[in-house]
Amino acid sequence: MIDQDHDFIKHYLSSLVTKTYEVTKGQKFYRARVNGLSPFNEDKDLGAPPDGKASYGRVNPKGISYLYVAEAKKTVIAEVQPWLNASITIAECTALETLKVVDLLPSQQELSAEHSHRKVISEEFSKPVRPETKELDYIPTQYIAEWFKSKGLDGLRYGSALHFGGINLAFFEPTKLQVRRIEEVTIKAINYRAD
Repeated sequence: MIDQDHDFIKHYLSSLVTKTYEVTKGQKFYRARVNGLSPFNEDKDLGAPPDGKASYGRVNPKGISYLYVAEAKKTVIAEVQPWLNASITIAECTALETLKVVDLLPSQQELSAEHSHRKVISEEFSKPVRPETKELDYIPTQYIAEWFKSKGLDGLRYGSALHFGGINLAFFEPTKLQVRRIEEVTIKAINYRAD
């Protein structure tokens, strides 16, 4: 149960509920999966996991299926963390209706501001997490996502943790997008950078 009177919600989240991004009917996004011994050939295998089968995600609690997509193929490939010569199947996800998602991407003004709660919340959704601690690390972002869902929004738009400049979206109702397999690719190079 979400405490609607909590200071965090009243002072921070409530101001973001109007910062929305409209997904138009027919707008296309991408989703990827690393192939096993054989490629994913069925569209249904590229959508959100079946009910009750989803693992912990940045936006979803365990067992709740949301559809994670990205605005660019390069971003979805990075998001599945492939290895050299890995085979990836890419799907195109098309919005079946107009959808409204909360846009967590801060403006240039918010990025340069000393105190911007939108920037801080956005950073939570975009920060890398360690696989062994993700169950706990994802609790704050899952809580925030559930609050936005309770306000009637269709999902969230946020920066990729694995592809600088990439944009991800998570949709609360996977059936509002059509998922269609479009291609299989092989990873020929991986570009890591250390400072």
